[in-house]
Amino acid sequence: MKVLPETMQRIVNGSSMANGSALVGMAAAVSGAVGVATLGALGAGSVMGNAVRLAGTQVDAADAKAAEASGGDAPQRSRISRAAAMTGYTAGNLVSAPLADAGRRLSGQQPRHGLATWRMNADLANRNRLLQGDTNKPPPPPGGGGNTIS
Repeated sequence: MKVLPETMQRIVNGSSMANGSALVGMAAAVSGAVGVATLGALGAGSVMGNAVRLAGTQVDAADAKAAEASGGDAPQRSRISRAAAMTGYTAGNLVSAPLADAGRRLSGQQPRHGLATWRMNADLANRNRLLQGDTNKPPPPPGGGGNTIS
């Protein structure tokens, strides 16, 4: 009696749950799903870290811009003001990262491989690097910039 149900199961599924190969296949599928979920979770934490780092650079750039506008002295921010600015910039970065990633994917500017969290992580790190480069560049020379030919 037991032979007929196992035979039908082999015909329908291609394997029987009674032998070990089906269990090994199921275990491999579960471990693969757990691995992908773990990589995604690790990437999400890294995205948060890069969003905070970018927010710090954005606050510093805003302070430098305010200092330039007021003649060289940056206005002193209170701790609460700095925390509010960091929170706002971080939230903005966390919202803009997946939108920019989706836009690049839809327009074909981004490769099809890789997890979205790692692509967003790389984008935030690149934006931070570029903003730091802009903030740390030397000021133009005095006297009109020296771009005139005489």
